[in-house]
Amino acid sequence: MLTLALMATICAQAADISGIVVDKANQEPLIGATVMTGDKGTTTDIDGKFTIKGITTRNIHLIIKYIGYKTAELNIATASAKDLKVEMEADEQQFGEVTVTAMANKNSDMAMMEMARVSNQVVNNISAQEIKRTQDNNASEVIRRIPGVSLNEDKFVMVRGLSQRYNNVWINGGAVPSSEADSRAFSFDILPSSQIDNLMIVKSPCAEYPADFTGGFIQINTKDIPVRNTLSLSLGGNWNDATCFRNFKHADHSSSFPNDGNVGLLGSGLLNDWRVKTKTPIADIKASADWSHKWHINGMSVGMVGTLNYTSETRTYKAATICATLQTTNTTTTNAWVLCSTLLCYRNLATTNMN
Repeated sequence: MLTLALMATICAQAADISGIVVDKANQEPLIGATVMTGDKGTTTDIDGKFTIKGITTRNIHLIIKYIGYKTAELNIATASAKDLKVEMEADEQQFGEVTVTAMANKNSDMAMMEMARVSNQVVNNISAQEIKRTQDNNASEVIRRIPGVSLNEDKFVMVRGLSQRYNNVWINGGAVPSSEADSRAFSFDILPSSQIDNLMIVKSPCAEYPADFTGGFIQINTKDIPVRNTLSLSLGGNWNDATCFRNFKHADHSSSFPNDGNVGLLGSGLLNDWRVKTKTPIADIKASADWSHKWHINGMSVGMVGTLNYTSETRTYKAATICATLQTTNTTTTNAWVLCSTLLCYRNLATTNMN
């Protein structure tokens, strides 16, 4: 009998706590607020209401927490723990000025597509990301992939069939002088493709670009100071069934000048090997090495980007005439160096013609 009486007394002392949690400023219910007392707790429902059952203590210390609001604490008695209304204040803090600096990524395919989409002019562009997927060694090989562009002598750009003198070329926001002494033209084969960040051709005139072009306004942006130190090597090749594994006749030649006062065959310094030899091209080879480094000197960032390109190509040209067919094979080797956005170029061209 004593045990039953004690259990009845404990059950009679147990109570429930219920109420609602609202915003003090606008009286809107707060959904998902945490309500705790001792080792018991709950969260508010969609109407901001809560209920905690089985409270046996007489004095209750209630703690209410919600993200973005100050923590509320209440001390209440069990008898008055019905239909509570808890008003919470927003935790507003005044922060100082925050400056966010970011660099726009303009060397990806998506960036170039977005640039063409929002442009008011007719433009075609190509990104460094697309260049990496090709085996192009210089800017002339890159730009020929753009629709409406053709090459003259494998280095001068013709836009929509107009001669290269009707184009305007800018590199890194500045006009580029002509690379030829007797004409207005820029030789695109002196610029390595690995140094191009993006390339864009504007085909329609507008106020923001110079008006001295009819074919196209060509903008080339080279890579900026590297973010991290890198070194990359690449090797590629291709096979041309019209040239590779075919025999061609050729003879050695010399570019030396005769010694002063000696114009004879012997001792003149000229190559006197007149034998006709056979040459069999195997494949075209393209190799490149890219190196970039960044230094921090007295609070300044100094970067250097270097590129070494090697190309060995063999091409066959056939011109049909009434009497015979002329076959000419050209082998070109190109080396180029780039230093800190300044192009230092050295070209060694060797051409052998066979009839």
